[in-house]
Amino acid sequence: MPHRRLQRIGPLVGLPDIVRSHGVSMDAVVEGSGIEAEVFSNRDGVAPFVAICQVMERAVKLTGRRHLGLDIGLAQDHRALGTVGQFVAHAPTLGEAIHDFVRNQHRNSRGAVTFLMPQGDGFHLGYGIYDRYETGADQLYDLAIAVGVNAVRSLAGTRAGPVEVLICHRGNASRSHYEAALGCPVRLNQPYAALTLSAEAMRLAIAGHDRAERERLAALLDATSAVGAPDFNARVRHLLKPAILMGDASAETIAAQVGVHLRTLNRRLKDEGVTFRAIEQQVRFSIACELLSLTDLDIADISETLAYGTPSAFDRAFRRWTGVSPTRWRRDPAVVELD
Repeated sequence: MPHRRLQRIGPLVGLPDIVRSHGVSMDAVVEGSGIEAEVFSNRDGVAPFVAICQVMERAVKLTGRRHLGLDIGLAQDHRALGTVGQFVAHAPTLGEAIHDFVRNQHRNSRGAVTFLMPQGDGFHLGYGIYDRYETGADQLYDLAIAVGVNAVRSLAGTRAGPVEVLICHRGNASRSHYEAALGCPVRLNQPYAALTLSAEAMRLAIAGHDRAERERLAALLDATSAVGAPDFNARVRHLLKPAILMGDASAETIAAQVGVHLRTLNRRLKDEGVTFRAIEQQVRFSIACELLSLTDLDIADISETLAYGTPSAFDRAFRRWTGVSPTRWRRDPAVVELD
């Protein structure tokens, strides 16, 4: 059976209070998801990522609160991230804290990945759900972005920014609402979700960092298992979304990130009954479906995001995956049943 992709509840603990404030019970919200309502009262609890997406979507429908994910995230910062959050708070600079977080984010979630990539004179700290598009994903993107903004400011002060925020969907509120809530410029309908941080911000010191405590927490993280310790192909899948967005999703690159030789990568995937090419195509298809579903980006822009040479090349690939064009699928996703 494929590895279940789990998510630590941490940043979601505010959901029950918001739901109840709208006269809705958590039992009604979790109905049919396979998750018990009590899980959302335990920061260290875990639940399947897909089921959490379903719960968020149902919570929006029952409460009528379209920007629910944003509201939940605005009440949290790095402290919602458990031991990982404690660890990054003891980095000497914001840049080192962010690198620590990116390296350890898998300890909190196996349904999404964070990544850091150069962008002009600064950096994009990105967040991406991988594997397949899920209903309710837009709410989790908003939640993650809000937590990220608060974490950056909590760690390094308001000077840290961010310079702007990228939202990878049409928006669950107006752009002005996002900008008022997040306190910075916002762009909707982007190819991925990210905070834009300046090089200066990355050099800012974190007040109160303690080297000895940092070493203690690093040892603690090394001694504990990541949430839902994955099989090997799940580790590869986890790395592929940012690699595709950065334009370097070769097997050689992923093997280096996993820390094995290319031959070892291929052998271990074969032992699990999959190939690198198959996983890479699955993740690429997932990104395509997400952008077609959540954004109004032109097919040409989606094609460029996925590093296809031309829109017609993307069209041919999408037809191989689904039997229909991306335009047709966007208009009627039900025309193809996703596995």
